[in-house]
Amino acid sequence: QDPLRVHVYVDGSLVLPPLTAGDARPEIEQQFPGMGPELGYTMSLTLPDDGVHKVCTYGINVGAGTVNTNLGCLSVNVRHMPYGHADALTLVPGSLVSRGWVYDPDSAAVVQVSHTVDGQPLTSVPANGARADIGARYPMYGGNRGYSTTVDLSTVPEGTHTLCAVGTNIDAGADFPMACTTGVVRHTPFGGFDSLVQTPTALTLSGWAVEPDVAGPATVTGTLDGQPIPALQATLNRPDIARLYPVDGGAHGFQTTLPVPAGEGTHTVCLTITNVGAGPDATAKCRTVVVTHKPVGRFDVVNLTNGQVTVRGWALDPDTTDAILIHVRVDGVLAGRALANQGRADVARYYPAYGAAHGYRFTPPTVLAKGTHNVCVYAINTGAGAGNPILACRKVTAP
Repeated sequence: QDPLRVHVYVDGSLVLPPLTAGDARPEIEQQFPGMGPELGYTMSLTLPDDGVHKVCTYGINVGAGTVNTNLGCLSVNVRHMPYGHADALTLVPGSLVSRGWVYDPDSAAVVQVSHTVDGQPLTSVPANGARADIGARYPMYGGNRGYSTTVDLSTVPEGTHTLCAVGTNIDAGADFPMACTTGVVRHTPFGGFDSLVQTPTALTLSGWAVEPDVAGPATVTGTLDGQPIPALQATLNRPDIARLYPVDGGAHGFQTTLPVPAGEGTHTVCLTITNVGAGPDATAKCRTVVVTHKPVGRFDVVNLTNGQVTVRGWALDPDTTDAILIHVRVDGVLAGRALANQGRADVARYYPAYGAAHGYRFTPPTVLAKGTHNVCVYAINTGAGAGNPILACRKVTAP
């Protein structure tokens, strides 16, 4: 009737001191009447090593018999380091978004989630947010095991870094690296000045700009021939930029117009992306454009048929998309005038802002006398500028 001794083995090693089965277990007395109610045993084990362990118990024989009965064995997967999951660890402009849950099997205390850069701690956050799903899955640890934070990266140097979320261990075990991501941290604005062209009504400039420390549009400032121009916001959608810089997205394009300078010649526009937070302003990018107000064009060919010349070519005035006049002079005398309004796809490709309707094919009514004559075509100016430039002169000989 004395309490039975129980030996406990972990991975084949005896755990000391041995147990005595003296805990009250009334339900066992009902199965084995007369043996008494105090047949239960309890032991709390601390297993220092992570991994699967085999725990066995033996009832130690008393009196007759020589066999200690194996009461049963169980395999236990022991874990001391924290356990959890990083639902998100994502670089966004200027920050790292981190979200997930974690608990420490050794403690009821809240686990601190440390965020590291190249292995060095940057900041930490307690995993004490409500997560009913985790409470339902692991009821012994409760539902307040979530975390969600946005980590400021303004103090992280520019360059490629490994950023991790680490569950900080409590008591036995080691810290738990929950997730890592490798990405490029930028602070200095960057972008491109794609084009600067003269159109009929303005100088049109376009490009893209990113301020990597902010999610919103970058501010672009600039000068035209050294004089300030209005600031603009880079908000236009640029799918090509989104593909190149997925962290920053595509809404970083810009396009704007400036008045065409009155003076003909070379003009320079320089643009700078304004820095926000860490880092300097972007290095200025400049483009030049040659502004002209006088008409341009070509006198391509002249034909002579039955004493009359036919001239062909194209002409346009940079100040308008409308067709302009050409004058044809033979030996210095005006022979006729016509609108350069016929289709020329090649002109449209070279001057897309002006369209194709700038060709001419014209036969003046003058019949040439026998002999050699000088045929010249002039483009007639409209709007700003002065003078009607000669496109070319060609010799013809009437029989």
